[in-house]
Amino acid sequence: MKKIKINLKPLVGIDRIITIFPSVDLMLQALDLAETVETIQTDSNDISTIKEVKKSFMQMLEFIQATLKLSDSEMAKFRKNSSPEKVGDVLGRIVMMLQGVTPDQIEKVSKKQELIKEAADKDPKK
Repeated sequence: MKKIKINLKPLVGIDRIITIFPSVDLMLQALDLAETVETIQTDSNDISTIKEVKKSFMQMLEFIQATLKLSDSEMAKFRKNSSPEKVGDVLGRIVMMLQGVTPDQIEKVSKKQELIKEAADKDPKK
C-alpha cells in the first residue's frame, strides 16, 4: 500500500500536509481506539470509573498527535479549540483514511450524516 497524504487543515486547523504509511500496527492501534470509543458510547453504564474514560480519551489524543505528527504546541491548540466530538471525528477520519477511503469520500459521508442529523433535530415527531 502506498503512503497517504493527509491535509491537517480540515482535521485540526493546521495548514500543513503530512504523509504517513498505513502500516498494520497503525491500523490495529486505530481500530483498538475506535473499538474503545464504541464501547464507551454503547456501554456507558458499565464503565466503572471516570479514570477509565479519561485514560481512553488520552490514548486517543496521543494516537492523533503521533499519527498526524503534531508538535506539543499544535496539540495543545487542538485540545483547547476542540470538543470531544471533534476528537472522535478526527479519529474516525484517520481510521477511514487508513482503510483507503479518500478525503473526498470522507467529506461526502460527513456532509450526508450532518444533513441527516439536522433533519432529525428538526423532526416534529420527537
